Amino acid sequence: MGSVADWIEFIRSWEEAGYVIIFLILCCCGLGIPISKDAVLFAAGVVAGISSDSPEASMLTAFVLCFLGVVIGDCMMYAEGRFLGPGIQKIRPVKYILTPKRFAQLQKCYRRYGVGMILFARFVPVSRGPVYIFCGMTRRIRFSKFLIVNSAATLVYTAMWIIIGASVGNNIDLIANAFDGFKTMLLVISVLVLTAAVLWLLLRNRRNKENRNNRHNRNV
Repeated sequence: MGSVADWIEFIRSWEEAGYVIIFLILCCCGLGIPISKDAVLFAAGVVAGISSDSPEASMLTAFVLCFLGVVIGDCMMYAEGRFLGPGIQKIRPVKYILTPKRFAQLQKCYRRYGVGMILFARFVPVSRGPVYIFCGMTRRIRFSKFLIVNSAATLVYTAMWIIIGASVGNNIDLIANAFDGFKTMLLVISVLVLTAAVLWLLLRNRRNKENRNNRHNRNV
C-alpha cells in the first residue's frame, strides 16, 4: 500500500478510528518502516475534507494526531542514533565507512549547520532518516533543541499536507495529480534551496580564506 488512493481507502475503512491508526503508523515510521509520510498526511487531509459530519473538526483531529505521530517517529530516530549509534559504529562494514576522521567531520557539520539540516530534511523524504539518526549519533544537538526545531518544521509540514489534501475534493484523478504535482514542486524548491545554500557556503569559505591570506601577507 503506497498510493494516495490506497491510504484514503485504508483510513476510511477504519471510520472514526482511522486517524488513531494513522497516528500509530506514523509513530512506527521511526522504526524504519518504509512508508511515505507525505502520502499518508495528504490522504488524511483528503478524508478530513470530504467528511460528511464536520470537515473542520476532522481536519483538526487529523492535524493533531498526524503532527504528534510524525514528531514521535522522528524522536525515535534521534534516540536510535543516540543510544544505538556507538554500537552501530563498531560493526565491521560501518566502521570502515564511518571512520573516526569522517565521524569527527560529521560532528563538526552538525555543530555548525545542524538546525538547517533538520529543517531541510523535514521537507525532503530521502534525507529524513539519516539526518535525524546522525543528529542523535553525533550528539552535537541536544534533544530539547532537536525537539523544538523539528516540531516547528513539522507543524508547517503537517498543516501543509492536510490543507492541500482537504482542498482537492474526492476526485481520484485530481487527487493523484495534485499530490504528484505538489510533491515534485516541493522537491524542486528543496533542491534549489540546497544548491543556493551550498554555493553561499562555498563563497563564504573562499572569502574567509582570502581574508586570512591577506592578513597573513600583511603580517609578513
